[in-house]
Amino acid sequence: MVGCQGRVWAVVLHYRLWQETVECVRSLFESGYPNLCVLVVDNGSADGSAVELARHLDDRAELLPLPENRLFGGGMNAGLVRALEQGADWLLILNNDTLVEPNMISHLVDTAQSSPDIGVVAPLVYYADAPTELWNAGGRRRRFWPFAHQLGSMDQEILGRDEPIAVDYVTGCAMLASRAVLERVGLFDPRYRMYYEDADLCARIRQEGYTIFVDPRASIWHLVGRTSATEPVPNRYHRVRNRWRFYMAYNRGVSKALAALLLLGQEGLRGMACALSGKHDLARAHWRGLYDSLRDGGACHDW
Repeated sequence: MVGCQGRVWAVVLHYRLWQETVECVRSLFESGYPNLCVLVVDNGSADGSAVELARHLDDRAELLPLPENRLFGGGMNAGLVRALEQGADWLLILNNDTLVEPNMISHLVDTAQSSPDIGVVAPLVYYADAPTELWNAGGRRRRFWPFAHQLGSMDQEILGRDEPIAVDYVTGCAMLASRAVLERVGLFDPRYRMYYEDADLCARIRQEGYTIFVDPRASIWHLVGRTSATEPVPNRYHRVRNRWRFYMAYNRGVSKALAALLLLGQEGLRGMACALSGKHDLARAHWRGLYDSLRDGGACHDW
């Protein structure tokens, strides 16, 4: 693809799972949405999958190869910068291990255009292996509790509703934002590298006065855990490390102290459970993520 002039740019971050990426791109083009450009960012795949991806990728899609793995935040930012440079009005951030419902893009754009106060719109995310089972419908902060509550099928307002639902956070698995919002707020914070970079972006968007919605009319199916399973040890480190970073950054006073105590208890028990079950590599990654959180309170180290 050369010089795509679409209003909506879907940025798909690829790492190793080339078959899943090809299917994701196919589902985007099968949606038939007009003025759609698709940019696939190869995040430094070093296993030969990038060659297969280039061979099988739809020739309507643009491929942006990166020389190294910049993890989610850095890799996605490279694609977003490219799309903005090419004149994108709307940017659809999308995991490669997803399949989109044909009307998803049109529903998201319609909702996003309905008010200038809307910063991000996301679809309902279902399990690809259980297509009617809801995985993620956004999250909300809770009063007197430092952690967000993830909405799901047990929340009555999700069931059978067509109107957009106001939330505080949506997953980076699939989210639509406008050029104006990203130019004002900025892209993903590269310090997060992977995990909680989406929550941080949503928090910054809300701080600028924008609202965040999930559109129940829009659906996507996600192969949950497929990408993270390729490198479980560094993924565990970054998940623990960035969970601490996020909740320490966006809680204050008593809430921050409570978050610190709960995080220490929860992550300590999870690390112990890994060790007791014989998953020693994961346990070490878990403990190192927690140790780095306490030691420097900010920096995230290479694994």
